[in-house]
Amino acid sequence: MVALGAITIFMGYQAQFVNWSYDMANIVPYDDPDQQYFREFKQLFGEDGNIMAIGVKDSSVYEVDNFRKMQFLTRELERIRGVKDVLGLPNLKMLQKNEASKRFEVVPVFPEIPDDQLRLDSLLGVAFDLKFYSGQLMNPNNGATLILVTVDKNILNSNERDTMISDIVMAGKQFSEATGVKTHFAGLPYVRSVNTIKIKQELNKFLIFSVAITGLILFFFFRSFKAVFFPLVIIGVIVVWVIGTLSLLQYKITLLTGLIPSIIVVIGIPNSVYMLNKYHQEYADHGDQLKALSEIIRNIGVVTFITNFTTAVGFFVLVTTGIPILEEFGIVAGLNIMCTFIVSTILIPGVFSMFKPPSSRHLKHLDFKFLDVILKMLDKWVHGHRKLIFLLTAIVIVVSTIGMLKIKSISFMVDDLPEDSPLKKELLFFEENFSGVMPLEVIIDTGQKKGVQRLSNLRKINE
Repeated sequence: MVALGAITIFMGYQAQFVNWSYDMANIVPYDDPDQQYFREFKQLFGEDGNIMAIGVKDSSVYEVDNFRKMQFLTRELERIRGVKDVLGLPNLKMLQKNEASKRFEVVPVFPEIPDDQLRLDSLLGVAFDLKFYSGQLMNPNNGATLILVTVDKNILNSNERDTMISDIVMAGKQFSEATGVKTHFAGLPYVRSVNTIKIKQELNKFLIFSVAITGLILFFFFRSFKAVFFPLVIIGVIVVWVIGTLSLLQYKITLLTGLIPSIIVVIGIPNSVYMLNKYHQEYADHGDQLKALSEIIRNIGVVTFITNFTTAVGFFVLVTTGIPILEEFGIVAGLNIMCTFIVSTILIPGVFSMFKPPSSRHLKHLDFKFLDVILKMLDKWVHGHRKLIFLLTAIVIVVSTIGMLKIKSISFMVDDLPEDSPLKKELLFFEENFSGVMPLEVIIDTGQKKGVQRLSNLRKINE
């Protein structure tokens, strides 16, 4: 028990170094041809998964005062740590022909924001005539417009991301408060940040609820605070070991590895229930506490070892998938499920040997009549109606198989969010006004050097 305590302290120390994964979950094998091609594409062209969009759809934004505040917003966004570039109407660039040098020059559409509305409207007309931006940065049909914020991908994949995204959103909201113009947010950085925060909250909530519910069930059956407290201590120890294992193996907390603590609750509590129940049964039979505790290890120890071992093997099999996120999940889950067996086998007999034997109140669950009636009913069905049970089982299998064949695979980036989620509503705004903001790249290889500059090829690409 002292050794377990020392290991737990060491794992707790290591746990402080674990990090959350801020990358998109890599659910494709590393050697998958499409995945390899995608990596080559990013090395050659970079990626636009680091662009966040701020959208507005309000005619008042084109009034002089509000447009000047919009310019101030673009400058404020440029000052935020992690922001590499900002592109919006106020700092829009266009090509201008220089007759003297016979070349094109890039000049701002709005060198300065004019004081009179007429002059501003004239410049806005020039901006809306720039076909390069039409339909992308501006919607010519309803006047909706975007501010595109390019962020540093190194910060995007670090724990500074949420702070940066929060600063961008705060700047947008301050603009809304100053002008009354509603702002909308989207883009992969924003989606990933919102998802990560949501996942953190959900995982913590899931763990708290699972611990609370199992604790109540334990108290309902055993009527003892000790029978509730120490199994939960075992769970707490293993949760610390899980985080420590992630740190030692240099893994990050992902959507899957974040579920392991809750899985440990599901597996660790039954271990404690088996052992405590056997302890109470043995003590009720002969009244010898030490003998009852030793019987736990002799009889139930083998049962829990087999159940934990087979479960761990099931998780270890995930290592063969070749998918990084599943491999990490399988290794960490498998190792700590076996650790759950070791810790519970040592702590349950060890801790309860230090306390008084269970009283008659604690043994009442052994005569739980309602459960006894159910078990006898099941026993009667199994031995008295075998053919009916086989028939019903066959029907269930057939129906389930039909259901399996009707499963459809979908790949929406936010399909795990509720329909009334604010994030989905924001994305809907960009879909309606700008055909969405999720990136899709198309590579065209002409097969010859500078082939893309040929007018005939450009026309074909345009088609």
